[in-house]
Amino acid sequence: MTTTTAAAWPREIRRYTLFLILLIAALGVVTTGYVFFEKRRSEQVLLVADKYHLASAFHATAAREETQRILRYVLQLSQATGGGKTISRIRRTTVFARRSVS
Repeated sequence: MTTTTAAAWPREIRRYTLFLILLIAALGVVTTGYVFFEKRRSEQVLLVADKYHLASAFHATAAREETQRILRYVLQLSQATGGGKTISRIRRTTVFARRSVS
């Protein structure tokens, strides 16, 4: 071994150690960026899911209220006429007839 080769080993070790530290730091930055990106994306997905569930709950409530309104109307008709109202007359006077026309 010559003296130049013996002096080169510590310099090479320092260089590779510095390279390894920089590589670990870069991977740490990339990992941190990915974690923040994934957190933001999952929050957006949860927000969309919450909006969907809220909208579907409102639609279900509206459907239930409409069904109750129709049932009240049918009960009123059956009480007023003694149950003699026909289904075709009920269909003509409910919301279903108005929706099919428009």
